[in-house]
Amino acid sequence: MAVVIGNDPAARPQSGLDLADVIWEIPAEGFITRYFAIFDSRGSGVIGPVRSARIYFDQLTKAYGIPMAHAGGNVDALNWIGTWHLLNIDAIYGSGGYFWRWGGRTAPDNLYTSTALLNDAARADHFPAARLILPPSTAQPQAGSPAATVTINYMTSPSYTYRAGWRWSGTDWVRLINGVPSVDIAGAALTAQTVVVLTAVQVPDPDPYTPGAIKFLWNQGGTAWVLRNGTSIQGQWHLGPQGLPVVTTAQGTPIPVGSGLPLWFEVVPAAWQVTITR
Repeated sequence: MAVVIGNDPAARPQSGLDLADVIWEIPAEGFITRYFAIFDSRGSGVIGPVRSARIYFDQLTKAYGIPMAHAGGNVDALNWIGTWHLLNIDAIYGSGGYFWRWGGRTAPDNLYTSTALLNDAARADHFPAARLILPPSTAQPQAGSPAATVTINYMTSPSYTYRAGWRWSGTDWVRLINGVPSVDIAGAALTAQTVVVLTAVQVPDPDPYTPGAIKFLWNQGGTAWVLRNGTSIQGQWHLGPQGLPVVTTAQGTPIPVGSGLPLWFEVVPAAWQVTITR
């Protein structure tokens, strides 16, 4: 199942990200990002802080066919949850008993859950079992360039700077925020075996109650980079038949990801925000 997790400064360090199998990082309004963290092979006793849904998380939930845990959402997101009949575990509307508030933080960054509680919620709602969909994972192609670090400049301003990054350690990609290694609240380092960076066209979402709300034109695809084993393989992506991205070379040959997990996806509005150094 997936959990929407906050990533504003007050939400860090988060809980449970080190145990997720697939994580999507996507910009939200206000120059912050949020995570769509999918738990499959491992459980976590604490996950959070849980935040509200946006339409792009609805779209991922629909494509994966798995339950999404969240705390309400803007009008657009809540409408599409109903329209698409998504598997939905909402802390605000109907499933509050499967979440708790932690006194160590202030709202809205104090809502938490666990995989055990979410499994209980899924059973109570008679959700069908789902299989995690992963991209093709075969041998690494010969194409690619050495990559030591990857920096994604989500926001730079006098009042707020947020740069997500990855550094190749020789065995995995180490997660960085503003150049500093990122850790779980328990101090566990956040790492990935493969990172997929996708540029996607960002446009305003006319939600009347969420100033600055955005959405992405997934059908237009864009530039992509697959980061594997200290290399960067550039290509392009388009939506596959399941509604998930397919990354290919310019000739249309799929670029496989590594077989190991975690797998991270970074969604970026423009290619100029991505810097790769050898």
